[in-house]
Amino acid sequence: MGSPRFRTFAASYSCTIQRKLREAVELQDAADVFAELETAAWLLSNSSFDVVYEPYGRVGVDFRVRCDEGDFNAETKRIRETEGTTTLDECLTTIISAIREIPSELGVSIECDAIGVAPTFGSRLRDVLDVVVRHSCAAVNGLKEKLKDGATEVITFDAFPDLRLRVAHIPGKDPNSPTAKFGGVSPLLYTQKGSRKYADRILDAVGQLRDGVPNVLALWSDSITHEADELRFAVQEIEQSIRDNEDGIFVKRGFKDTSDFAERFRLMTAVVAVSQEHPVASPLGSNVMWLHPHPETPLCSSVVKWLRGSAGRTAAQQMFFGGS
Repeated sequence: MGSPRFRTFAASYSCTIQRKLREAVELQDAADVFAELETAAWLLSNSSFDVVYEPYGRVGVDFRVRCDEGDFNAETKRIRETEGTTTLDECLTTIISAIREIPSELGVSIECDAIGVAPTFGSRLRDVLDVVVRHSCAAVNGLKEKLKDGATEVITFDAFPDLRLRVAHIPGKDPNSPTAKFGGVSPLLYTQKGSRKYADRILDAVGQLRDGVPNVLALWSDSITHEADELRFAVQEIEQSIRDNEDGIFVKRGFKDTSDFAERFRLMTAVVAVSQEHPVASPLGSNVMWLHPHPETPLCSSVVKWLRGSAGRTAAQQMFFGGS
């Protein structure tokens, strides 16, 4: 489970990993730690790379990568799912969990046709969640004896018309077992601010970079509404802010002014939005990558080629969660 090189890495840095997970306040914080481990697994998939965790201690970049072509640093940032989507997921989980407390021969799915709806969808559902949960449970209880032989019925909610509950009888299912959960169709909450998410993560990373060695930022995304191609727009936004001399943006991030940020930004040799899919047959490679046109310290061409073309393999997920 996981590559041998990554297992060795995880064992060597088990104390560091455990400490980081203990310090994680929320699940999102723990997911950030696992994103770091995904970066380590990704880098270790190159047999010529040796990876050092927290090479400068707790403050600084996540990794130092040692290789014959020349060492480089690697920092990890994760694009978190939007608050609206997180709220929606929590609401749907609450509804399903309540229904599964009911023993029956039934299965349910929650459906919604809305695609590209406003990010307030989840908060609107949360406002009427108690009503929707009570209605859902009452409907399932009322259909326990009514639905037979694979019959299906759709339940709607006056309090929230955008949502539907599809209830189906499952022939042969134990009536004393929890009501089953089927897959459903959820809305995609588009905010049209995807590039800002990438820009924020890049700005967060600049202050951690070290001079005298190339610095690579690896970006991972758990968000289905933020495409890797938005990385290019994010860099354009940052470069435009530099040209417009928008001191306020950079002072908020701890820099003296725009000039101070621009000088530090030259330490960002490359930013890679790491694909978690297998590489496709394309001369452009599988990862979206931005290279600073005038970096303080450039990467060698063979490392650039590998970073652009090598997808993440989710070795950390496989090792810690048993995922595939």
